Amino acid sequence: MSRLRLRPARPADAAAIARLQIVAWRESYAHLLPEASFDAFDAEKHIERWGHYVARVAEKPMEAVFVAQRVDDRALVGFGSCGPQRSDRLRESGFAGEIWAIYLLRAAQGQGLGRALMSVMARHLAARGLAGLSVWVFRDNPAARGFYEALGGGATGLDGHYEFLGANLPDLAYGWRDGAALAPRKPHQ
Repeated sequence: MSRLRLRPARPADAAAIARLQIVAWRESYAHLLPEASFDAFDAEKHIERWGHYVARVAEKPMEAVFVAQRVDDRALVGFGSCGPQRSDRLRESGFAGEIWAIYLLRAAQGQGLGRALMSVMARHLAARGLAGLSVWVFRDNPAARGFYEALGGGATGLDGHYEFLGANLPDLAYGWRDGAALAPRKPHQ
């Protein structure tokens, strides 16, 4: 793969982020959902939602969206979003920050890019006083769970169910008491 760089998302990236997320869902969750679930999804509404979200994040310094972009053709191959903890129980347990999403195209996986995205988001949260952080992961997604475990994340003991593309999937929260453990490496430039 060509050289990559991480940067904050811009409103002009919204449609590419939405499309990337849809492709990444198919690649990551095909074992969890029937193909019809993906086919029935309204991609245009998803693109519109991302447009509103990226524009809003620019006005909320506690939140961030970062993209991973190939340098040669500027194509996006991954993204991550983060901000203050949304779960009262996790916040009360010391996880003040949350990784809201992290997705990489399969072709971009295994190159340290996921680690770099986690690092830049951990630095963003820590700079805003949100040192402990968590992320929700589908219980039946061993690849994602293994990724978070390799980064030192552990199950927080909080689990639930998430409505995703018409299915109610069990999920659980992984956490890092000190997100600085994720932050020391510099992201891809």
